Amino acid sequence: MVHIRQHSQELLTRYLKWFPRESCRYSLLQEQLENDPDPFSRSNMIGHITSSAAILSASGTEILLIHHAFLGKWITPGGHYEGSGSLFESALREVEEETGVIGTEAHSWTIANTIPLDIDTHEVPPRAMKCEGTHFHHDFLFLAKAPADARLKPQLSEVHDAAWFPIKDLAKSPDKRVRLLCQKLLSINAMP
Repeated sequence: MVHIRQHSQELLTRYLKWFPRESCRYSLLQEQLENDPDPFSRSNMIGHITSSAAILSASGTEILLIHHAFLGKWITPGGHYEGSGSLFESALREVEEETGVIGTEAHSWTIANTIPLDIDTHEVPPRAMKCEGTHFHHDFLFLAKAPADARLKPQLSEVHDAAWFPIKDLAKSPDKRVRLLCQKLLSINAMP
């Protein structure tokens, strides 16, 4: 577990060099990475690390979103770290599990900068059926690109749907993080 903890700390350090104005967002994440015995365990009800991916279409004009079954809103695919590989690899596994899209690869921006596009700490509401109280997710969101032949096959036990949306439509999302994602995609010129 030391390796993934160190990997997460390094990602956060590099991320804050690129996005220094966001440093005030990460006090709980930093505290958990430094002192928590297991900030990766789903049973950690203080908070735990998750990973997700903003998957652009091969043309670069659309983004893949899921309609989350529990949260009831359109967000990027992602989930809990399951104990193997990097956070980026974890995010791509979640994309495949939730949407059926295989063969996604790191976007050129991700390759050049070796950081997530966003790191977000957000509160997750209680989920009685899983015996989970209110807690936080520290989500590392990576930018990736789908192959031209990507086919959607949503896992309906986890998501209500998966669909491609024009990136410009993200600006109208009711979800604050999705709107921030739109701003970041525009700021890094990720779109053609």
